[in-house]
Amino acid sequence: MRYKVFIPQLLILLSILFATGCKNGGKDKVYCQTFIQRETIHDKNHKELSTKYKLLCTGHCPGKDSCEKITITYNPPLKNGLIKKQWCGCNGDTIPQACDVVLYTYNFDGRIVQTADCTAFNTCPVATDSCIQQNRDIGTDTIRSADHKDSLYIYHTQISCECMNRK
Repeated sequence: MRYKVFIPQLLILLSILFATGCKNGGKDKVYCQTFIQRETIHDKNHKELSTKYKLLCTGHCPGKDSCEKITITYNPPLKNGLIKKQWCGCNGDTIPQACDVVLYTYNFDGRIVQTADCTAFNTCPVATDSCIQQNRDIGTDTIRSADHKDSLYIYHTQISCECMNRK
């Protein structure tokens, strides 16, 4: 008997949470989410040898189109060497949606450097929330030489941004 009352209340609560959680501070609905996979390779002494980034998109745009990788290129690079920004969005988007991760690519004197960073820090639907970068370890691979004397360690990390309470 208690469950009949509880289930409709739960459904109403979930629908309210979903509706407010999908809003960009009361603005447009957020359809796409960006995830970045970082792969860092270390030698046997744990010295970093290289880092690669891969952009992954989830979600669907209005009209059921899949989210796509959006790239803005700066040629010549901006003052700080920024050559491009990438994130996931819908066709025609010119800025990232609320609280999303953006992949920045820089050229510093011929050296290409990439970083992942949250954008739209103040666009969470709740005033006490902040857009915070989340790094989640998703696994480690080990590559050993044929004689088992040398090893390479490959660390996989998923980077995203989430609205979290500042309190």
